[in-house]
Amino acid sequence: MKDVNYEDIMLYIAEMYKEKKEKIETKKESSSGNYLLDNDEEYVKFIDFMLSLMPQEFERIIKNDYFQERTVKWWQEFYTKSTYYRRKHEAVKLFIDCLSL
Repeated sequence: MKDVNYEDIMLYIAEMYKEKKEKIETKKESSSGNYLLDNDEEYVKFIDFMLSLMPQEFERIIKNDYFQERTVKWWQEFYTKSTYYRRKHEAVKLFIDCLSL
């Protein structure tokens, strides 16, 4: 994929993930056979599965930066600033490339 803003794509995927996960957790769709809720569950399971296939370092970066509540500069415990941004770029690119297969 050329000329793609991976960050924008990742933010969109994460936003959808959070919305769907919240729907599932709060059971906004009350019927258990609800087609939309089933699709939400499948989306969340798929994203979780794709994350589980990634190297642990990349999974940690993506979860902390996109899918969980942010702790400011969580990465300082693990990386220098330049290493963190390099690894983050690699993680996001790999994740999106895997989704587009």
